Amino acid sequence: MTKEAIIFIPGFHAKGKGYYLNNLLLIGLAGRLEQMDVSIDPNPVKIEGQSGRRVIVQNRAGDSKTIDIYEAY
Repeated sequence: MTKEAIIFIPGFHAKGKGYYLNNLLLIGLAGRLEQMDVSIDPNPVKIEGQSGRRVIVQNRAGDSKTIDIYEAY
């Protein structure tokens, strides 16, 4: 299993924190990737000063990748 991290920078205003990650990005990953099994860990992942979400993607051949996605402002 390979691991990657993505830092998503949606804008300058932190009052919308979590909106883009939870309502757009994760829904898009879970619903739009064809030929892939996508699961989203319900628990946040954390690095210093940030929390994000973990997405596990597995293709039909059984290869999987863990992607941690964070929002930064």
